[in-house]
Amino acid sequence: MFIKNNYFQKFVFKLVIFLMILGGGATLLFSPTGSEYKKNEARIFIERGDSASEVGADLSDKNIIRSNLGFKIYLWYKGASNNIQPGSYTLNSSLSLDEIISIITKPNPIEASVKIVEGATVRDIDKVLADSNILLAGEFVKYVKNLDIPVEGLLLPDTYRFYLDSSPGDIVLRMQENFNGKALPLLENNLENYYETIILASIVEREVPNYEDRRIVAGIFKKRLENDWPLQADITLCYEKIGKCYPITQSDKKRDSEYNTYLNKGLPKTAIGNPSVSAIKAVLNSKTTPYWYYISDPLTNKTVFATTLDEHNANISRYLTRN
Repeated sequence: MFIKNNYFQKFVFKLVIFLMILGGGATLLFSPTGSEYKKNEARIFIERGDSASEVGADLSDKNIIRSNLGFKIYLWYKGASNNIQPGSYTLNSSLSLDEIISIITKPNPIEASVKIVEGATVRDIDKVLADSNILLAGEFVKYVKNLDIPVEGLLLPDTYRFYLDSSPGDIVLRMQENFNGKALPLLENNLENYYETIILASIVEREVPNYEDRRIVAGIFKKRLENDWPLQADITLCYEKIGKCYPITQSDKKRDSEYNTYLNKGLPKTAIGNPSVSAIKAVLNSKTTPYWYYISDPLTNKTVFATTLDEHNANISRYLTRN
């Protein structure tokens, strides 16, 4: 007759521990593989119906636990062998078996909804995905950097639902398919140079918030390019700058970078973010005006335009240097 008794289970467990200690095996089975100061992190995906043995094998393979056997024994002792929940979990090797079991036995969704804001960079997307437990921090950036062609600018901002076991490639493919469906048809008359439009749209997106003002600024940029002027767009200086971007300094404007549109003429080598359909439309429908210059009033966010350099400098003095 099998005795279903909590005290009996604990007695058996303690007996097993005692015997393993005598044999020097307790540390091997139950202690963490790392410490708070030296640990590795891994993501596991548990599917509905996965056994304790399958989960333990995955944890052991990823060096999160020392022993699949120790994991199963401890699960049995906690009475949690049948309580493992499907989902995606980010775990590290400094966690105790108690902590690991506590995490994987709590309900966890297998999908997450994420909002990629207009103008978001690959680094921004990486953070959103990591915060939503879809990928590990840095995983998306690393994957994109190793691609043969740039995808910055081609990942359409939108709200997405991703499985928590999605790979970086899955996510890039999904976002590019969305781009192909919603943005690429707008570019069908200019497919040969479509990426130049995307680069310009990525700058306009983050420089100016208003659609009609974006059309004017896009016209200014095109005019500068046609007349061999540097674009001198502050936002391009932010692309490689780590941490807080503003205020833009003189050293920023002198930094040697392919994204420095003060030092270099022409467009940056890639987009500086992922523009919205609205920003792409603004570039495609740019407006010709007598303006050559513009600034954004930091108090009202209004774009102030100027035809001459003297007028532009007066606007800077009026709007950007006031107390």
